[in-house]
Amino acid sequence: MNKDTIVAGIIASQVLSDILFEIRFTPYYKQKLKNQVNSTIKELAGAYKKEVQRFDEIDEQAFTFFYDELFQAVKMLSQLDIKEWNNIRVILDAYKIDKDRINGITKRILIESKDKKSIL
Repeated sequence: MNKDTIVAGIIASQVLSDILFEIRFTPYYKQKLKNQVNSTIKELAGAYKKEVQRFDEIDEQAFTFFYDELFQAVKMLSQLDIKEWNNIRVILDAYKIDKDRINGITKRILIESKDKKSIL
């Protein structure tokens, strides 16, 4: 396992921990789930501290950027119906093949969407 993979794992664990923390403010946060979430957060925090100490030379700005992007991606996915996730994977597959084309398509959709909203 290379350093980038470990750092990505550390950041992903922190994102998971933060999302689990947000569950505390939902009606689902009751006895059994409460115990499991608290235990998971504690374990992730310990792993996070242990692993981050191994990488003192981590670029703080890069770390923060990666964390923010991953956190936003997870939040956006959580807002979609799980049946739509396959469509997102297909879009990502297309992006890996031709980034410029997908970026152009995305830009056009967003511009058209913005134009339609301004008309309403």
